[in-house]
Amino acid sequence: MALARQISQNSRAASKNTKFILEKVRLLHDFNAISDGNNITRSKPDPEVFLKATQFLGIEPSECVVVENAYAGIDAAGYEKADYSCLGK
Repeated sequence: MALARQISQNSRAASKNTKFILEKVRLLHDFNAISDGNNITRSKPDPEVFLKATQFLGIEPSECVVVENAYAGIDAAGYEKADYSCLGK
């Protein structure tokens, strides 16, 4: 998830039901953008999911913080063409 003034939900490439889940838990309205398997072709550790999210939000990676729970996502956030700040374990 990119945390900034605007919020984006990013999900791994295999997941294509992010919008459905956010609707069911009544959180869809809290997100300005969703980047998931519906709009990317490469999965983490490729940073495409994060790059698409920042593109949708109209901001630069340097303006974002990625909160990640998987090593592949942490690697994707630090990839040289992305260079996001990242919180993760």
